[in-house]
This record gives sequence, structure tokens and C-alpha cells, in this order.
Amino acid sequence: MNFELYDFHVEVNGTGFPLAYLFLENNGNCNGWIRTDTIAAFLTEIRLRKHVEPEFFLTDKDFVQISAAQRTWPSVKIQLCQWHVKRAIETKLRDSKKAQQIIYNSLATYEKFPFIEVIFISTIETKSEKICSKEFRKKV
Repeated sequence: MNFELYDFHVEVNGTGFPLAYLFLENNGNCNGWIRTDTIAAFLTEIRLRKHVEPEFFLTDKDFVQISAAQRTWPSVKIQLCQWHVKRAIETKLRDSKKAQQIIYNSLATYEKFPFIEVIFISTIETKSEKICSKEFRKKV
């Protein structure tokens, strides 16, 4: 079985308090809208039953979760969870795969974003197979 755990907790005076948990089956058979609707219903129940009106909503960059939060609290500020950001950086730094080659097309970029000059030249270059050598990972 493949389930996702959604934890809803609040912070009061620097201490976190869990309010609710949602286990949602993610077997690949439902589209994003079904998951968004389910999470939005979960968050709406929290809003109505607990009278929760958060200023910030922390997430791991799950767009379904972000959409559900924005639907429930339209003015909430969405932020990435520090733990998830740190884990993503550490995972990328440990990755030994060759970095993806990025081909920059200044004309296509200008057509999409006219404020970027066509003469702009990207300096993205990959010189090694690793994004960060092992001896520098802890410092980074």
C-alpha cells in the first residue's frame, strides 16, 4: 500500500502542536484534482471546526497541497518547509549523476520574457560530473 501522510500542526509560542493527520492513498489511480479536493476538504474541516486562520502554510512543494491550501485560505502565504529544503539540497549534493546540460536560447527566452535582453548570455556551465565535491558538502 502506498499512502501519503499529511500533518497539520500549529505553532504557539515556539512550540508545535499537531491538530490533525490525513493518510491519503496514492496508488496512481486518481488525478491531481481528486487529491486536491480531498486535501481541501480536510483543511476546510480544520478551518471550520478549529477556527484556524493561518498566516503561513508550510509545504514540501507539493502542488496539490498548495492548491488545496490556497482554496481553503486564499490569503495564506505559502512557504517551503525548511526541513524539506535542507533535505533536497543534501540529496542533490550527494548525487553523483552528471548535472543536466542546459541549453540556453536567448531568442526563445526573450519571446517569453521581453524584459530579458536578447544579447544576454547565460554562463551556466557544467565542468564536473558532481555538483559538489565530497570534501565541501558539509561546509556548503
